[in-house]
Amino acid sequence: MGPFEDPAVMSAQSPSAYRPAQQPQWLGIVLVLIGAAAYGILVVAAKLNYEHGSDPVTVLFVRAIGFFVLLLIFRRATGRPIALPPTVRYLCLGLGVFLAFQTWCNYAAITFIPVSLAILLLYTYPIFVALATRLIERERLGPIKAGAVLAAFAGLALSLQVHPGVLDPRGLGLGLMAGLGLAITVMVSS
Repeated sequence: MGPFEDPAVMSAQSPSAYRPAQQPQWLGIVLVLIGAAAYGILVVAAKLNYEHGSDPVTVLFVRAIGFFVLLLIFRRATGRPIALPPTVRYLCLGLGVFLAFQTWCNYAAITFIPVSLAILLLYTYPIFVALATRLIERERLGPIKAGAVLAAFAGLALSLQVHPGVLDPRGLGLGLMAGLGLAITVMVSS
């Protein structure tokens, strides 16, 4: 049971205050599609910002402020409260700080290595998740699951047209830290 479902956590406020209001199904689909498209262009847009004098911290800060404003508008439009019970609030704050660090690593990596390679390194996270679930949860990593993860990673490398060449170790390290950070975020938030 996650903190959003824990009755002890929810008793701090009225549980009904945290239930989603009825919204049209199409709205959820549209929001997911917009979010996925925005997430997909963020790294490329960050690279363009760097070429015009920005840096990873500025891009991350502007992105966070923009997201916060959109979140407030969404919460206001749907009538959902912004307040969270303390346990949930601290969990969200911790995940937010960790996600900001992971995103900074990804954005900083593209100052040293090509965008396609930074994206590929970010998507090492399924490999890290598979290894972590094997080590932590003792989940069996059979040949089919291992093969699927590796095939997906290889397919991504081919589609991104990543070419080996002279690579900056700082970019490689930051890219791998971004992938590891995303894996930890996925595991902690699930």
